[in-house]
Amino acid sequence: MNSNDDMSVVDLVRDVKTAILEAQDRLDERGITISRVDLEVMTAFVTSAGGEIGLKIIPIELSGQYSRSQMNTIHLSLTPLVPEQVERISELGSELVRAIEVISTAAHEAPATKPEFLLDHAEVILQFATDVSGHIRLFAGAGQEAGWAHLIRMTLLTR
Repeated sequence: MNSNDDMSVVDLVRDVKTAILEAQDRLDERGITISRVDLEVMTAFVTSAGGEIGLKIIPIELSGQYSRSQMNTIHLSLTPLVPEQVERISELGSELVRAIEVISTAAHEAPATKPEFLLDHAEVILQFATDVSGHIRLFAGAGQEAGWAHLIRMTLLTR
């Protein structure tokens, strides 16, 4: 991935999809399937010196320079396809892979405790940002919410 100065929406979505597929690869052995992914990407319009308009992914370090009213949301609803082989993700999204795996496993195992319930589906929501080096960073603080954060909403099914 490029530095965040020239990170595009396409770059960010590719990294998130790669992290989701790698997490799915690990969740397969637990009988968990990520059946749907809704991704909200927060961007800001930027104008080049030549007057061209583009979209910019705002790194967490620069988020204070943009108000919520300056942000634009792109919402994507995606259905993961089963890849023949998942290329391992670089360190850029490894925190996201671990978070998806941990939270998905908890959502799957919780209904199986006594008294047992069947899990129809679970929805997992993660807020994240990118830093200036292009690394995906999750919000660890409870209740922490930022208007410029990206959002992943995943629907999990059991087999």
